[in-house]
Amino acid sequence: MVEDFPLQQGSLDFLCGIYAAINAMYVRGEIDELDEASIPFRLAMNTMQASQDWDLAASICYGIDEDPYNELLVKLSWREWREPIEDPEADELEALFRERADEPGFCVIVSLIEPTDLGKKSGDRDVIHYTVVTGITGEAIHLSDSTGVPEITRKGQVLELAAPSETEKAVRPGKAVRPGKAVRLGKVFVPNWPCKGRRNFDKKVGKKHESNLFIEL
Repeated sequence: MVEDFPLQQGSLDFLCGIYAAINAMYVRGEIDELDEASIPFRLAMNTMQASQDWDLAASICYGIDEDPYNELLVKLSWREWREPIEDPEADELEALFRERADEPGFCVIVSLIEPTDLGKKSGDRDVIHYTVVTGITGEAIHLSDSTGVPEITRKGQVLELAAPSETEKAVRPGKAVRPGKAVRLGKVFVPNWPCKGRRNFDKKVGKKHESNLFIEL
């Protein structure tokens, strides 16, 4: 489509899993500046390049499978993560946020899959996108997302990606996800330590009030 050009940096790669990991670090208050974000980014690239278990080129061109993703999160955060929750309903995700409501920086990373792939083994389905969930209000699942998608709307058992605002569209065109697309939760990746968070972070819009630091896809 004509509106897809000129291409933006990141329009052709599938590194959303890396950006989700870094955006989650920001929500948890572990990094503050773009220069700090480059450290886990380089660590992720070096890890995938050095290990025989990873194919860096495939990860860039086709994305990261769910099974090894938890291992990569451990490498980037230097901490253990819980065993991922597989094929959860949105209600289960909401219960998790209620359970850890006293942690202002609590967030999770989720993989989004096609509704028809629900129930398939991780290796037999494709991840559409990785994103950071920062909270749930009513039917809205709030995101801190690398493509600028502000939230996912619950419509029964199906989830629908919301459209970015006009401002968000201007700076984050996005390519892996489209507004209105129906998705399901594949896996939920949960940090296994208390998340302190940062001051003035609005979990409903996925950003600080006085700044606009997103790590873009």
